Order: sequence, then C-alpha cells, then structure tokens
Amino acid sequence: MTRTRIRDFHDDDLDGIIRLFEAAIPESATTAPPLYPLSEVLATCQRNQAVVAVRDEGVVGAAVGRAAHGQGVLVFFHVLETVGADPKQGTRAEAGLLDALERRLMPLGLGKLSMLIPAGTSACDGLVANGFEARSGLKYVERHLPVQRRELDRLKAVGGRILPRHLWDGVSGMQEEKDMLEDRLGRTGSGRSFRGGATSGGDALRSSGDGEDDIREGGGFAAGLAVRRGVPLAPVG
Repeated sequence: MTRTRIRDFHDDDLDGIIRLFEAAIPESATTAPPLYPLSEVLATCQRNQAVVAVRDEGVVGAAVGRAAHGQGVLVFFHVLETVGADPKQGTRAEAGLLDALERRLMPLGLGKLSMLIPAGTSACDGLVANGFEARSGLKYVERHLPVQRRELDRLKAVGGRILPRHLWDGVSGMQEEKDMLEDRLGRTGSGRSFRGGATSGGDALRSSGDGEDDIREGGGFAAGLAVRRGVPLAPVG
C-alpha cells in the first residue's frame, strides 16, 4: 500500500486544496457546509500555517490554521474518504496533520487549538478522536456588515451614513405602506434586491429633500426603509 506522508504546504498544492474543499462540502442538505469560504482557506494556506497529506504526489488531506487572540484556529481540516476508508491509514493521516500543524503553531506562544466545525462530519470525528473536546450547548451566530471596506469611501463621498438597525420597527404610522414594502421585500427574498428609490448602484437609499433630518435624528420613513433594506442612507444632491 502506498504510504501517506505529511509535509508543509507548497504553492503548487492549491489545486489539491481546492479539490479537498469541494470533497468536504456535504451532499446532505441537513449537514452544514464548511464555516470558512474557499477564498479564506486559500489565503490562510499562503499567509499562515498549512500542512498537507500526500499520497502518490496527490494531496489527500490538509490542516490549515492561524493564530488568533492567543490561540490557534483551524480554518480547514479534511482527509479524503479514500484514505479514511482504511482505519489505519486514515487515523495516521489525521493524527499526522494535526501534530504537524501544532508543531508549527507552538513557537507562536499559543496554548490551545480549536475549530468551529459541523457536527457529524468525518473531520469532526477525526478531531475528537485526536484529543479535541467537543463543547455542547454552544451555537455559532453571524451577522453580515451592511457596507464593505471598498464601499466606505464612495458612501462618504455622497454624504451617506450607516444607521442603527432598529429604526424600521420604530417607524410609527404609515402601516399600510410598511405592510406593502414588507410584502415586496419578502417576495424578492432580499432587501437589497428591492430597487425602488435606490441609487443606480443599489448601495444606498436616497432620502427625500437633503436627507439631513433623517440622518441626524435617526428617524423618518426613509431612514427606517434604508435599515429594513440593509443599505445606508444618503442625502439627495
């Protein structure tokens, strides 16, 4: 049987990492996909710490991690089923990847290695089998920021502001109009896809008049609508 060996990640392993990531995506809709997107996994491989398991010059497993807030964080961990199907080979590959990654993280003064990972996956089972403790009663939550870094300068240029998220619920009166907008937003499935009154780029809502009252006071229907759509508010003119 061909031996599986562990080594440092090389730039020419990128295609192998992509294949591993695709193999890690669950076929069942009831199992959550990997937490970190492929772009972040690849960036971490190149900028932080990554080791791969290789068999017949092909990448069959990988452990990718980085230092964050005094501890090591696993961004990606997976071993192909063709290797894991052999209990002896699969166990050695998983243990070898994790040990190798630990050795590269230890000099950074870290005391712990952790990972947020979907339960019930082979990767999760492999981590628990190698001394990782599964914490119960925890739930991962996330919220997307309304404006990305590349959009901030454009928003400032038109005098726009990012408003508190509670304003839509605080808008009093105009219930019929609110119900109509809620219905339309619900049918589109996304606040940003509702274009009425938006800028040509769809990145901000233009308020009536100069918009300064809505922005300064944090109130008004335009401000509430901008918050409900998940976009900033910008004055006209």
